[in-house]
Amino acid sequence: MKNNLVIAIDGPAASGKGTLSKLVAKKFNLYHLNSGSIYRALAFMINKFNIKYNDFPKIISLAKSLDLESLDNIELKRDDLAILASKISENLGVRKSLLEFQRALSIKPPFGVGIVAEGRDIGTVVFPKADIKIFINADVEIRAMRRYKELKKTNYNIKLESVKNQLIDRDNRDYNREYSPLKPAEDAYLLNTSKLDIEEGYSAICKIIEEHSANKRN
Repeated sequence: MKNNLVIAIDGPAASGKGTLSKLVAKKFNLYHLNSGSIYRALAFMINKFNIKYNDFPKIISLAKSLDLESLDNIELKRDDLAILASKISENLGVRKSLLEFQRALSIKPPFGVGIVAEGRDIGTVVFPKADIKIFINADVEIRAMRRYKELKKTNYNIKLESVKNQLIDRDNRDYNREYSPLKPAEDAYLLNTSKLDIEEGYSAICKIIEEHSANKRN
C-alpha cells in the first residue's frame, strides 16, 4: 500500500459501511475516519454550550475547536445527536468548516500510512481524488432490520416500523439536500450488501481494494 493512501467509503445509514470501514482500516493498518462522528461531535458541543441549532456563525466558530479527542466520546452514539448532526450538516458553512479538519488528516494521517474515511460525501466532496472510492448500499428493509437489532439491545420498546421510517426520512434528507447530496462518485465501485453478512461484505470490499491496487501496479 502507498503512503497517504485514501480510501473513501460512502453510503446511507445502516448500509454496513461503518463496520466494513473499521475492518478495512484494521486489515491495512490505516486510520479510520468516521465523518459522521465529526458532525456528532460538533452536535455534542452545540448542546454542551447551549447554542441554538440554527445559530450557524457560532456553530462554525465552534467547529474550529474540534480535534481527534473530540471524536473519542461514547456519547456520540446518542440518537438525539445523530438527528442534530443531520440538521446542521445541511448548512454549507458548517460543511466547509469541517472540510479542512478532514482533509488535514489525509495529509498527516495519525498512523502515518493513510486513512479509510466513511461518510456520505467522502468520495464526491471531501476526497474527490481519493485513491479508491466505494459506495455501499442495501435495501431499506434490510437496513432497518439491522438498525433495529442493534437498537433493541438497549431499547426494548423500539419498533421496527419506527426505525424504518427514521431511515427513510434520513435518506430523503441525505439524497435531496442542496449541498453535498449523498450519491456515488462517478468512479466509485458499487457494493450492495443486502444479501451479504459481515464476513461476505468484508471479503467483497477487500477484493475490490486488492484488485484495484493490483491493477494500479500493472
